[in-house]
Amino acid sequence: MIIESIFPSPIGIFNLGRDLSNEEVSFLINLEKEQSLFNSSSQNRYVLKNDALNSLTTFIDESILQYFKTIYDPKSEVSPYITQSWVNFNDRGQSHHLHNHSNSFISGVFYIQIDQDDGIIFHNLENKPLVITPNFYNTFNSLSWKIIVKNWDLILFPSALFHSVNPNINNQCRISLSFNTYLKGTVGDSRFSNELVF
Repeated sequence: MIIESIFPSPIGIFNLGRDLSNEEVSFLINLEKEQSLFNSSSQNRYVLKNDALNSLTTFIDESILQYFKTIYDPKSEVSPYITQSWVNFNDRGQSHHLHNHSNSFISGVFYIQIDQDDGIIFHNLENKPLVITPNFYNTFNSLSWKIIVKNWDLILFPSALFHSVNPNINNQCRISLSFNTYLKGTVGDSRFSNELVF
């Protein structure tokens, strides 16, 4: 039997390849926080615009561009750019609810302080009329799939993809940086009456 996987959700996984500098860590962990229902996040929603994070921003920009070119292989001049970016803080017992990112094309999470075997859970919310309990779960038969991450990992994914984070069961605060992107350039094709120029 031959099994073809069509229309998968592309998850990009990168690693910074170095430790964050003391200046970068200090800036990120000392941001003013605001409490939400399940965790807290930085009041600053444009953290990657700060000069203290220039090197990290360059790494994230280059990773987004590599992901975009590999997955979408654009014919016209179009590229993604970061719109907003913020830091998430999950103390013990705190989680991140099921959600996706509106008004964004590619979203991402960079992990600053994460425990072993921790990660992000992606959810398949397609309407499934039958749920067949499998002997072993895989990416075809699962309704959710967890990607294990480590410090300095960067995860990129389509913004429409629903995701969540389990409660933090450790005493150490879980810290991550999230961001959204949009496109600049030309998408679509004028011959098909679907051209957009941003």
